[in-house]
Amino acid sequence: MKLIVFIVIACVASIAAEEYHDYDHYDDHEASPEEVREPADHHEEEGDFGPPEEDEDMSQEESIHRKGFGKPYHSWGDNHADNEKYFEHLFGKKPKDIQSPAYSYKSGTGANIIPTEAKEITAKQSLRDDPEVTTKSYTPRSGDDNNYGYRPDSEYPPEAWVEKWPECGGTRQSPINLALPACEKDYGPPLQSVFFKKHPHTTTIRNLGHTVQYSFSYIGTPPILTGGFLDAEYLFAQLHFHFGSSDYSGSEHSLNSVTYPMEMHLVFYNAIYNDTQEASQHADGLLVLGLFFQVLEKTPNQRFALYLSDVPTDGTEIRIENPRSHRLFDFVGSMDFHYATYEGSLTTPPCSEAVTWILSTRPREISRQDLDTFRALQGYEGPMMDNFRPIQSINGRSCAYH
Repeated sequence: MKLIVFIVIACVASIAAEEYHDYDHYDDHEASPEEVREPADHHEEEGDFGPPEEDEDMSQEESIHRKGFGKPYHSWGDNHADNEKYFEHLFGKKPKDIQSPAYSYKSGTGANIIPTEAKEITAKQSLRDDPEVTTKSYTPRSGDDNNYGYRPDSEYPPEAWVEKWPECGGTRQSPINLALPACEKDYGPPLQSVFFKKHPHTTTIRNLGHTVQYSFSYIGTPPILTGGFLDAEYLFAQLHFHFGSSDYSGSEHSLNSVTYPMEMHLVFYNAIYNDTQEASQHADGLLVLGLFFQVLEKTPNQRFALYLSDVPTDGTEIRIENPRSHRLFDFVGSMDFHYATYEGSLTTPPCSEAVTWILSTRPREISRQDLDTFRALQGYEGPMMDNFRPIQSINGRSCAYH
């Protein structure tokens, strides 16, 4: 009998010790260990840039550790209502129901607005159950607000942009060459990618004449980039690409004077503003995450490139309901990388000097087939390729390497 009592006491003591250890890990946060589930250990192998698997965990560096709370956002489940309560708990405020236009055309409609006629579905159904449905359309260009170009014979070539858009001649222009040895070293906390594994309800891919753009509508809060050196939350708006006709040029920025055949831009806006248009009027309004791509013959095709052939010419558009593999994670992969930052501008007119740039210093890989699909796109002036602005003067600006 004494032996049994001793065993019971030992078990209770062991459990108490484990709970004490867990509470110590989560510091003074009021949440209990039962409310937090650590994900399975997984770390992306260096150089593994292929299409991520559907249930692949992002690396531990993407966890959020505010107030010592260690639950990664990407481990949240399909119940977005509970997820947003958790967001409110972490950030101390209720997330807005975002309806942000990813681009502004004369129609005044926003690509991130969920249509009112959309049927009522649960979050889980929107992610997994309903079939993928595509709708193609064509909207011809209207107005002359986008009549800039990249060729010497363009109506407004890059050196003449300033004639119509004066801010293009400012002192905080992008892109620039980032000489990494000259950047200040900053080894602070990692960036926090929030909802990067959240599936969109709808994807819209549009040939804008100067680039091909992906925008997404979400049920609830869109993906967010915060943490690291940032002192605000930035909400995702859209992503697009700049690419060249050769394997040695196409990116807008250069790293140590090296350019790449493609650069992807993910555009975010400061959550204190209503949309990208309002944010572009403020120095802290926009954030752009830039990723370089290098072509490697044996790289698997990216799943996000599947629909490019459906938007071959200026004004063509495809809308995909219940898209598969269109999470931001499918475009970006792991956020565990070094990056450089500086204060700059939009790289297209009106060249608003409102952008905080984050540029990954680890190039991703793209297959030859995918890159050729991009290069086959026709734009406002013919072939869309070589849609990159020349390098701009640094004008005494500093950069930081994280």
